[in-house]
Amino acid sequence: MGAAMKRALTSVALALGIILTSGCTAENATTPAPTGSATEASSPSAAPGPAEPTVEQWASEIAKLRANYNDIHTSWEDAICSASAVPDAPDCSARMVAMGFTAQTVQITLDGLQKETGPTYLGGAPAEIAPLLAETTAAAQVAAEASKAVACPGDNCVGTAFTFERAWDDLGTSLAGWDPYL
Repeated sequence: MGAAMKRALTSVALALGIILTSGCTAENATTPAPTGSATEASSPSAAPGPAEPTVEQWASEIAKLRANYNDIHTSWEDAICSASAVPDAPDCSARMVAMGFTAQTVQITLDGLQKETGPTYLGGAPAEIAPLLAETTAAAQVAAEASKAVACPGDNCVGTAFTFERAWDDLGTSLAGWDPYL
C-alpha cells in the first residue's frame, strides 16, 4: 500500500473518530435538580441523598451505546467485510477503524458511568443488572484493547484484525444481553 493510500486511510479514520465521539459529552451532561421552597431548604430532613440509579436509567445509557455499535456493525456487514479483507479493501479497513473507535467509546463511557469521582458517574448498578454490566464493561475493555493492537497495514494485519473482530462480536453479544431491559 502506497504512502498516499496510508494518508487517505488515516484521514478517513480520523474523520470517523471525530464523528463517532462528537456527541459524547453533550449526552452525558447533567442538569441541576429543581430546588424546593425556602421552607424545605431550611429543614435538615428535607435534603435526601442522591437516589440510586434504576435499571431503566442504566438501560437508557446502554441503548445509546448499542445503537452506535449496531450502526457500525451493520455497515461492516453490508459491505461484506471481514478481517481477511481488511488489508486489500480500504473501505473495510476504514470500517474496522470506526469499529475500533466505537469499542473505545463504549469502554470510556461505561468506565465514566461507573467512576464515582467522574463527572458522568451514574451510580451503582442495581443488583439485577450488576453482573451484566460487569460483563459488558469487560467485553468493551477487551474490544478496545484489541482495536488498538490492529496492525494494518503490516505482516500481522489479518491476525490482529481477526482478534479484534472476535472481540467486537463478543461486545455485540454482551450488548444484546441487555435486550430484556431495552
